[in-house]
Amino acid sequence: MNKIITIMALVVISFQNCGISKGEYDKLKRDYESVKIENEKLKNEIKEFQETPSSLLARAESEKTSKHYDEAISLLNKVLSKAPETPFAKKANEEIKNIETIKIDDSVTVLINSGDGMYEKNQFDSAIAEYGKIIENFPKSKYEIIAKARILKAQKEKANAWIDLGKGLAYRKVGFRNQMGMFTEVYGELKNSSGSDMSVAILTVSVYDADDNLLGNGPIPVNNFPNNRITNFTGMVQVQTNKISSFKIQFDSGM
Repeated sequence: MNKIITIMALVVISFQNCGISKGEYDKLKRDYESVKIENEKLKNEIKEFQETPSSLLARAESEKTSKHYDEAISLLNKVLSKAPETPFAKKANEEIKNIETIKIDDSVTVLINSGDGMYEKNQFDSAIAEYGKIIENFPKSKYEIIAKARILKAQKEKANAWIDLGKGLAYRKVGFRNQMGMFTEVYGELKNSSGSDMSVAILTVSVYDADDNLLGNGPIPVNNFPNNRITNFTGMVQVQTNKISSFKIQFDSGM
């Protein structure tokens, strides 16, 4: 077939030099391109015919080792097509299942490493969201158990982590208690690392619903607050507790 291409090329060149019409030349050129395409198609068919199940399995193993998993699976599917219901097909099916497991393991490892990195930086909400992707993508699996354990650990750390308010103040362990139906008591711990004693510190708590709409806010006064001390605080907002989805606390003033 390569000879056909060579001969056709010579014919095209010869006729071109002999002054044939442009229409005849264009037709010969189209014929040449058609033969060229057919030649490439034939070469690919011969190559595919020469591929044995054994060689395909060997190539698939090499691709798997290089972590080219999709390429490996494509080669293994060729084995299934060429040699169905044979020991080669059985081996190919086993390898496909193995590669699919490896792909999942790698995907989970990426999410766990990403979440762990966020956890180490005290970015607990981001870490929890990353672990949550594992539960969403691989429910009722061994990976779900791993993810839930990490989420629980991050939630505990988040509850105990100090949140900076500026001016040397930080808070943690914030909670809400229902009071008389229409009110909610806000409570938590406040730390003074400002370098100065405070006779009074005024905070403001704002609470929001699930759509991030402001439900209300209220003051949190803290009296007689020495430097390097941790104290409990409480405040009140006129909002039903079960409507609260999130909150923000800010430092307003102190002396």
